[in-house]
Amino acid sequence: MVELSEAERIARKIIRGVCPKGHDSLCEAFKRLREQFPSKSDSWFFRAIVRSLVSVRRIGHNHWVVAGISEFGDTYPLYNVWLSERGKYMCDCYYRQWGYKRKAEICTHIAAVLLVKRQRWLSEF
Repeated sequence: MVELSEAERIARKIIRGVCPKGHDSLCEAFKRLREQFPSKSDSWFFRAIVRSLVSVRRIGHNHWVVAGISEFGDTYPLYNVWLSERGKYMCDCYYRQWGYKRKAEICTHIAAVLLVKRQRWLSEF
């Protein structure tokens, strides 16, 4: 895991198209995520990258915990992300204040998990 300020520095570089040394798999995972979600803003990707560097932890086969980041407006210390039986990623932020908006737009907690999973997959090959 990385400190928040360092994660923000790394994320800014990646968003600008500069891949920091030692982060090749994250840069490639970001490119693939951007291809999957071309209409998302740089801010959305920035938050997802920072979260992936700072706070994603796998706790089960299809279950991850993402630490809340108060600077991003999170009001809870932890957010659970899981893959449903239907194959859809879910986050418990969907069941909290403003959840309907996050669910409609895909939250950055899920985006961070997608980055970590892709990064891990890319690192293995």
